[in-house]
Amino acid sequence: MQRCTRHKIDVCSNSKILRNPAQEMLLESFSGTEGLSYAYSFELTLLCQDSGIKLKSMMGQHSLIEIELADGSTRHVAGYITRFASVGSDGGIARYTATLNPWFSMLENRIDSRIFQNKTVEEVVAQVFASCSAYSRHEFRLSKPAKRYGYITQYRESDFNFAQRLLEQEGMFYYFEHTSEGHTMIICDDSTRLESLPKRV
Repeated sequence: MQRCTRHKIDVCSNSKILRNPAQEMLLESFSGTEGLSYAYSFELTLLCQDSGIKLKSMMGQHSLIEIELADGSTRHVAGYITRFASVGSDGGIARYTATLNPWFSMLENRIDSRIFQNKTVEEVVAQVFASCSAYSRHEFRLSKPAKRYGYITQYRESDFNFAQRLLEQEGMFYYFEHTSEGHTMIICDDSTRLESLPKRV
């Protein structure tokens, strides 16, 4: 199974960051990678009339991009800003670059050691996600009977790597659904039930 897929998208000139608590900016360009069981990452180039944005104020901000495609349809990409930098200004327009990642990526910053007893993988992963309940949005869409384990150990491992490892070992995978309200991590165990991605050129 190919985990990472690059999509080339024909974007109209009026694409923009639609909603951010700090700023609204014009999206000049973006590129990134997304795929099954992969925490997507998008690199953005942004334009704004404000050249004095405090860079730290943008870190961790939830942002929503509304992309108007050439065929008239709209795609939303939501996530959290994990990197934000100024790259200068020209003619009164400031240019910034940023990285957009899902909430799941935040779990890379938390390392823990613990033992889970008499639980299913779904229950363990849900408990791990509860540590960032202010951000996490996830949904299990499972069709196979769950196996209960006597114990599952996390030892000096990031919550991200731990959850990723458990899902892979259990034959589960995930992807992200984006709407105008944000993004949700969808966890599945049957790829035959997935809808085909629309072709974008």
